[in-house]
Amino acid sequence: MSSTNDDILTNNLSYIQNLVSVPIKLQSNATTQWGTTIAALSSAIATPTDSTAQTTLINNFFASFNSNTKPLPSTFDGFVSAFSSFVTSNGGTMASGASATIATGLLSDYELWTSSGSDPSTGDWSVISPTPTTADLTTQMKAWFGQFLSTYPYTSTGAVGTSATAFFAAASAQLLITAGIQEGTTLSAAGTQQSLLPRYQTIYKMYFPNGDFATRFNQFYTQEVKEDGFFNPSQAFAEWTSQIQEEFAQSTGVGTLLDQSSLVSGDFGRTLVLDKIFLLITALIGSLQDIAAVQSNRLVTLSKWQNAYTNVIGQLHVFLSSDGTPLSTNKSFDQNAVGTVRATLNDTINTTFKEKLQSFQSLVGDDAKALQSNINQSNDAVSQQANMATAIIQELTTLLSAVNRS
Repeated sequence: MSSTNDDILTNNLSYIQNLVSVPIKLQSNATTQWGTTIAALSSAIATPTDSTAQTTLINNFFASFNSNTKPLPSTFDGFVSAFSSFVTSNGGTMASGASATIATGLLSDYELWTSSGSDPSTGDWSVISPTPTTADLTTQMKAWFGQFLSTYPYTSTGAVGTSATAFFAAASAQLLITAGIQEGTTLSAAGTQQSLLPRYQTIYKMYFPNGDFATRFNQFYTQEVKEDGFFNPSQAFAEWTSQIQEEFAQSTGVGTLLDQSSLVSGDFGRTLVLDKIFLLITALIGSLQDIAAVQSNRLVTLSKWQNAYTNVIGQLHVFLSSDGTPLSTNKSFDQNAVGTVRATLNDTINTTFKEKLQSFQSLVGDDAKALQSNINQSNDAVSQQANMATAIIQELTTLLSAVNRS
């Protein structure tokens, strides 16, 4: 597991700053660095036997994936299976033991980038006991490769790339060497400036000059393999540094590593949590206010709807003998019959129509009341979150005052 990339390391630079500032071999040799793996993919193809045709098949295989409709597999075995299916569906055949061939090729390049070496007992990894076997390293390689597949950086269009070279260039970026294990050892792919790279042993000796580095490192190595399935010295270096700093602080009885003359070496991750929570609360308040605004707009619509029903009810015509409403074009029409028609219009038809309108008005009113209740709840939620944000600001102010007084 790795610490956050903004953690401060012992040279007063963050992990990312170290990554950028340390001169190391980047992707300029990515093709040759992964040449063994690409050759293994070719060897896994029985037919066609022509190397150009094999290269075309391999490149087309990688180009067939995209993040939207056909993402990369998430495991090494899934990758090999997809490769085999692609080759056979495009007129080729796979060689016997293709999976083992690909694994062997990939392991060789993986060892180069992690500096575990084909014989870890004589290289940078020689401090690890018992020495990782080929089977151990193969298992770690497959675990890392699965992680790489799952987090592959697709292009802006969602594509993997157009070739094996593009695919493995991304692998080079992830396995970039930024740290070594032991002082004085040679790192396979670190370039000529490898002496500038920070080492696990150097960090440990800075805090525990008389400590047992090998024992402590093996504990860390076991922990990393258990948690991630693999150990990559560069990826885990920030976590190692953080753990050693904390252990040193605990050994001195301080509890937290703080430099009284500088804030650089302190670990303020827990304090920054308040800042992150505040930002999240601020975003939440904005969302709640947007919800309340939408609800208020709907309430306005419901209110206008109710008023429309009220206006219609007020416009219902009352039929009176004096209002001049003609109920018949026949002047000699029986006036008693006219009175009966007028009474029917007023007492039956108008009343029924009015009751329906009032019923509809009542339904809209119920919706408006329910919505008003929701608006009140939304406003209460905004107030609660605002109070929490205010409390966090006060807490941060208190912490800042304490820092300024120290």
